[in-house]
Amino acid sequence: MIRVAVVGCGTVARVNHLPGLRAGGDADVVVFAGRTMGSAEQARDAWGSGEVTTDWAAAVARDDVDAVHVCVPNALHAEVAAAALSAGKHVLVEKPMTTTLADADALLAIDGGVLGVAFDARCNPLLIELRRLLPEVGVVRQVDVRLGHPGPQAWAPDATWFRDPSRSGGGVLLDLGSHVLDALAWCVGPITEVASATAPGPIDEEAELAVVCSTGTTARVFVSWQLPEPEFSFALTGECGTLAIERGQLLRDGAPVDVPAAPLPNAAAAFARALATGTPLSADGVDGRAALAAVLAGYAAAESGRRVQVA
Repeated sequence: MIRVAVVGCGTVARVNHLPGLRAGGDADVVVFAGRTMGSAEQARDAWGSGEVTTDWAAAVARDDVDAVHVCVPNALHAEVAAAALSAGKHVLVEKPMTTTLADADALLAIDGGVLGVAFDARCNPLLIELRRLLPEVGVVRQVDVRLGHPGPQAWAPDATWFRDPSRSGGGVLLDLGSHVLDALAWCVGPITEVASATAPGPIDEEAELAVVCSTGTTARVFVSWQLPEPEFSFALTGECGTLAIERGQLLRDGAPVDVPAAPLPNAAAAFARALATGTPLSADGVDGRAALAAVLAGYAAAESGRRVQVA
């Protein structure tokens, strides 16, 4: 059983990480470190056991902690993850991995536990099956991806930090763009260039990118915090046909495809299972850095109006 410290006890910890850990059955949360005792107690009560504290540094240093889930605002990811890794703990950090490439590289350089990044799309049964079927459509020429919802206030009304640049590091491109750019790279290949981008700031509510993958595939990406309802679509055009996720269904050349259930519900469950079984992570720190590099190239392209290579 993997013994977990959860650092950051807001909405994403309570509605995503804790249910995932419970469903996977490979972990027990032994300590909750919140910004306030109230948030820590709320998360503890949702789990049903564990200690509570506002001292995250003490929590990650505990001898009875094997892994740390970093669920704090984006700008704090690097500090908490670095402390946990340096203490020899395994770390699952919410996306984005960090807000700067320098911080991401510093985490990758720490000789400590394993570092995972919470890209839930890699546990989406529709995307898993789409990826499995990719050889059937041949060389992928074009991808169109859309992801959006009514904004952070719709699912985490207390998380005002999303629109505070000093705490978030960016807007919807950093938030939702991290998910879709990682999913694109996972399915098609590393993103090497942002050909064009719009991401009006200082906190972008919607963003559009045109990107190029190492395979030569071009992709259009749209992310938004302004949609009336949650939306996710992922459409690929290959030399031998099409695959698309639309309205919660996988289509092969327009026809519905039966999709097996995913083995685990989300990245939190997959991370604990990987630790418990010694199997590879669904997404590691290298994947997290790659997604961040693509996001930051998108912001640079939007600001400069020029093509930007992904660092």
